[in-house]
Amino acid sequence: PWYFDAATRSLFFNNGGVEFLRYEPTRQQPVRSGTNFRISGMVDSLPATVQRATAQRFPNIHLVRFDGAATQVSQQTAPSVPQSIEEMKANTNWWPLQNGSFPHNRADIVRAIIDGTALGVCDGSYMPNQSDSLGAAAWIIEDPATGTACHGTCQTSGEPVEVNAYRSELQGMHATLLAVLLICTLNNIRSGAVTIGCDNQTAINVSQAQWRRVQWKVKHTDLIRAIHTVREQIEERGVTLIFTHVRGHQDDACCPSQLPRIVQLNIKMDRNAKERLLDMITEPTACQQETFG
Repeated sequence: PWYFDAATRSLFFNNGGVEFLRYEPTRQQPVRSGTNFRISGMVDSLPATVQRATAQRFPNIHLVRFDGAATQVSQQTAPSVPQSIEEMKANTNWWPLQNGSFPHNRADIVRAIIDGTALGVCDGSYMPNQSDSLGAAAWIIEDPATGTACHGTCQTSGEPVEVNAYRSELQGMHATLLAVLLICTLNNIRSGAVTIGCDNQTAINVSQAQWRRVQWKVKHTDLIRAIHTVREQIEERGVTLIFTHVRGHQDDACCPSQLPRIVQLNIKMDRNAKERLLDMITEPTACQQETFG
């Protein structure tokens, strides 16, 4: 993949190794016109402000043509937390939650977080046979004692070639943690716990990993870094996140009402994510057209 840093006007390319080729602008013009870059060396890390970019190599010469960068930087720090649901709905940085449902009275959810009984569950959906460029995710934060919940769905972020089933699971995890952070901030919650359930073990593993730094060679680095940033903000408030793997499709073998509540919510999120994805496939206007943020 290609990356562009506007501050230094440098292009970077990684072909799967641990280092990046660095390119700088040059006036040398091959057959095609445009902004051209020449290789200038190797670096072992990227600036924090890089954007995903597209570029084209010219054969047999050490030049590339820069075609453009992402319109939005994939943020590696969480945006400032809104002070109300209305403010969140108007803030495009919080787009994963913007079609969510938030009850006016969230006292039960707040109490469940403080008591450590709250459940947060997410799932992703990807149907490459119907669309290989679209994915969706669903999330919910619930007080299992009363059923009071915040919930919603969102489109999987990223360029079309990046979207897949795994990224959709990560998108659901990111939205779930954003919702927890929002609720904790709006209600000044400074202690408690939320159990986070997901049926993708790898998504669980990378979300709870205590890495000092997420390497760029890891797939979906932008989303994993954002997950870690939001997770750390929640933990800094004194709220513990308990990540747990929920085996999917358990309703294939028995009645959902006989299953634990966290499993029932996973079944519901699986259905909600599929419904959102099918809506986007059949009605293109339902797509958010958002890059990750």
